Amino acid sequence: MDRDSSPHKVGLHFNFKSVEDHPAGTLSNYPICELETVGNPSILSSFNGSINVLKILVVGSRSTIYLGRLPGQKIEVVLKFASKESVIDEAKAYTENAEIQGSLIPTLYGVLVEAAQEGSPRIACLVLERFGKGLPTSFVELESTEKAKILDMLVASHRSGLLHLAFVENHALVKDSQYRLADLSYVKRHEPPCTWNYKFTEHVGEDACTEDRSSGCEAIWWAAEGMLFWNANKLRLYNSYYVKKNDDFPSQEQVTKMTTHIGSSLGTFYRREDLIELYERYFRAVKIAIEIDKAWHLDKGLTYEPPFPEANE
Repeated sequence: MDRDSSPHKVGLHFNFKSVEDHPAGTLSNYPICELETVGNPSILSSFNGSINVLKILVVGSRSTIYLGRLPGQKIEVVLKFASKESVIDEAKAYTENAEIQGSLIPTLYGVLVEAAQEGSPRIACLVLERFGKGLPTSFVELESTEKAKILDMLVASHRSGLLHLAFVENHALVKDSQYRLADLSYVKRHEPPCTWNYKFTEHVGEDACTEDRSSGCEAIWWAAEGMLFWNANKLRLYNSYYVKKNDDFPSQEQVTKMTTHIGSSLGTFYRREDLIELYERYFRAVKIAIEIDKAWHLDKGLTYEPPFPEANE
């Protein structure tokens, strides 16, 4: 990243109170601060005024992310404060992937640092487009169509040359069912180039992958496996066992809500196939019990409130 571009001063006005210490609180003249741009010319290089910083969004072990808004505009930004070295390295990753900014990754607005002075803290701020929010649940719990969209987005990033080394839930953003990758602290160039051709949105609900994981891209294959993408037609029992879905079983939502771990704490060793058989028999009986309960209430003209969520499938 070019660090010799002429700096441009940008104000930060922190409009919130925090009882906890946070990185930005160490800036000179906090809560009304003046920083300057560093690196290649950016959107902030021609920005005049102060960014209003409204609240802390995320506190991590290595960085803290704040929500900001440009004055007189509805444009929201995120400000990521971390060590100067890590911010500049991440900004370099955004610059090297400029062609996918605004489509697969957030748009980089610029990097801000305090003017060099004796004893100044070595922190810096990465200013990015604010895109949506973090995922509301884990990859595994997402609907198959949403898993497919995320995986296709990941494929597109791989084929552009970006290999994210920490593809986890809190590094994915969603807005209106569109997805982007976040946090380029852990990325490298995809070498050799990605050759994955399988389009996940065209295979929702299938039980197996037709793509060779070794000849396509093993990282993509493992990401899909980790999401349980090819388990869409299977019922997950106790997060470990899978059986084919059918009308004899309760819905996945109902099964997930049940905490009874039959046959798992009785001091007896069970073979895997025996446990699956036991769980299948148990949940078939649960489905019958739910239907009896529901029918009785209907016969009596009473309001039926299921003990577990009704199926939405």
